[in-house]
Amino acid sequence: MLVVLLTPGLSYGLDNVAFTWNDPRLTAPSGVTTDTDHNVYWATSSGAAATTAIYAVTPEGRTAGRVVMNVPTTAVEAIAYQGRQIFLGDIGDPTRARKQVAVIQATVTAVTDATVSYLVYGLTFPDGAHDAEAILVGKDSQIHIITRGDSPGIYQAPNRLVTNRVNALTRVADAPADITDATYLPSGRVALRSPTEVYEVDPTTWQTVATSAIPTQEKGKSLAVALDGTVLLAAGQGAGTTVVKVDIPSSPVQPAPAPSSASSGPTAPAATASPAPSSGEGDRSGTLVALVAAALLAVIAASYTLIRR
Repeated sequence: MLVVLLTPGLSYGLDNVAFTWNDPRLTAPSGVTTDTDHNVYWATSSGAAATTAIYAVTPEGRTAGRVVMNVPTTAVEAIAYQGRQIFLGDIGDPTRARKQVAVIQATVTAVTDATVSYLVYGLTFPDGAHDAEAILVGKDSQIHIITRGDSPGIYQAPNRLVTNRVNALTRVADAPADITDATYLPSGRVALRSPTEVYEVDPTTWQTVATSAIPTQEKGKSLAVALDGTVLLAAGQGAGTTVVKVDIPSSPVQPAPAPSSASSGPTAPAATASPAPSSGEGDRSGTLVALVAAALLAVIAASYTLIRR
């Protein structure tokens, strides 16, 4: 069987490969997101740039469009799509030297080569600078950033972002270590990716409810839901590298706990019901009672007659 080698000693069949990066302009895809409106994946390259470009990639790996935003960026590490809006996370800071990070928002109405307008939201962490490579954008456009390094965490942006001043992030939960990408799942839960694992997280509590292994990839960073919603796609960096299919983690349904007893003392044994007699036994016992009653009545009647005499 023909296989594709991802790393020495690790191989996967062609059925596990979704597509291969083949656009030489997309040299180091740092983020991938799913656009079911246009049936493409959007990808972005990492690193600083005078202008920022995103690429629409078909399920076969062909570039169908390139959208440019004339905005200088420091370290774009993540991308998300929600309701014909693209969100770019200019959030990388491995030396923890940035006073603020940014999320760039642009409207995408078609898959084509175009230059589009954009909005830039400056964001600050409440506890100093952090390196981050993952953002989440919910259906209500609520943004979360997941940090790496010391004390990794999940930070929530304000519900309404503004462009004329810096927006303060709020830490809402701890995060697993070394998260490099994140996405919402069709179930409404969240998937977080590290280099070796996918975590399924409940966004109401931010608790991990399930995990699954991920293949080791050359600079593997990105994670997206496949267009058909059945699997996840894990991507490495570099033109010519493969994007592989990964199972969505599945958490078991926990049984409801049994109700606790109101009393802590010993419990009386439950009464045991006697088995009901069969229909035949009921008939025989009824006949016997009738005969005894008739004999008793006869004795009483005879005694009464003797007394009268």
